[in-house]
Amino acid sequence: MALKFCPNCGKQNTFGSNFCSNCGTNLQDKSNQEFEIVDGVLKKYNGKNSVVRVPNTVRTIDRYAFPPSNPIFGFYSSIEKIYLPSSVKELDDGAFNGLTALRYVDMPNSIEVIGAYAFQEDCSLEEITIPSKVTKIPESAFDHCLNLKRVNLPEGIQEIEGEAFRACVKMTSIRLPRSVKRVESDIFFDTPIRDIYYSGTKQEFKNVFSYRVIFYYDYSKPVTVHCLDGTFEFKRD
Repeated sequence: MALKFCPNCGKQNTFGSNFCSNCGTNLQDKSNQEFEIVDGVLKKYNGKNSVVRVPNTVRTIDRYAFPPSNPIFGFYSSIEKIYLPSSVKELDDGAFNGLTALRYVDMPNSIEVIGAYAFQEDCSLEEITIPSKVTKIPESAFDHCLNLKRVNLPEGIQEIEGEAFRACVKMTSIRLPRSVKRVESDIFFDTPIRDIYYSGTKQEFKNVFSYRVIFYYDYSKPVTVHCLDGTFEFKRD
């Protein structure tokens, strides 16, 4: 039987239905569609709510599915909280880019992939917890998150790409898991990191990280790295 997803709640309806059997949305009127969902991909959010609960039929948040703030055209996103269902496995590039009012994202452990620029310029975000199945923090994922203070990275993260935490100007410390094996340059460019808490040994840290990844405001002050076998000052060569 041919089915049609309701763009509002994600309910499967028989093609030809005028109204969703679950939420009553007019399936023929695109003007009132809060969510545009195609084959499990959230293509676009058209709503104006400050709190968004994504339907549980969504598996992927598409590129720029949530329209970012654009001061040039006088548009400012009003979204403050996003709740993702356990059906979601992937956030595509720029999924939540430029949501300047966003303060909280509930990310389930079903998420496996976070795309580049996914949270870039989310200026109101203060804390984020990365799901346990994610293995890579991609390029510029949290670039210019000006109020971000804390990122909870799980053991299992293997890669951190360039400028992942660029210009997070309120972030002064971070915990890095022992599982990280590859790091690109300038992950903390313009971010005033002073303390790194590492879940491995000093030698393991030095095998992976070099000073170029700690590129911050005041070059005269070294970073203190806290490891299982003690602390040391991480300085420019």
